[in-house]
Amino acid sequence: MRDLEESLKNSWHNVRGASIQEMEEGEREALLRYGDIIDLPHHESRTRPHQPMALRAAQFAPFAALTGYGDAIRETARRTETRPELEEDKKEELDRKLAELLQSESRTALLTVFVPDEKKEGGRIEKRVVTAAGILPQKRILLTEGEDRIPISDILDMEPAPEDG
Repeated sequence: MRDLEESLKNSWHNVRGASIQEMEEGEREALLRYGDIIDLPHHESRTRPHQPMALRAAQFAPFAALTGYGDAIRETARRTETRPELEEDKKEELDRKLAELLQSESRTALLTVFVPDEKKEGGRIEKRVVTAAGILPQKRILLTEGEDRIPISDILDMEPAPEDG
């Protein structure tokens, strides 16, 4: 058993290369100095609640050496989709559907739109229910009643709006 204790002291606790006697002497000195308090329970305040570890660590957050580095890493890791390229027949079909939408009574449609990312190349594809207000033919922009301006080149698909109910 003594060999096992020595082996453990030599491998784990003995980081600076002290002999067993030096380590035992250090333990005795620590017990002489701090023996009266070493086994006391940790102080718990009666007036203040224990602060969670996350909040204790947050106290030091303003002193982070690389402020903004975490945000930069998250931005780099954020994925975007590439803009799909539509074939000519699909573009012609969308132009036809757009003309029909502007002549219909409800003027409401479900659009699949490519939204370019503001910070990096690519973007995301989303579906939007819009009510068309008009079109700017020179700029090829669809105007909506919500005063959105959707470039026609960003429209990937158009369907009739889903029925409420």
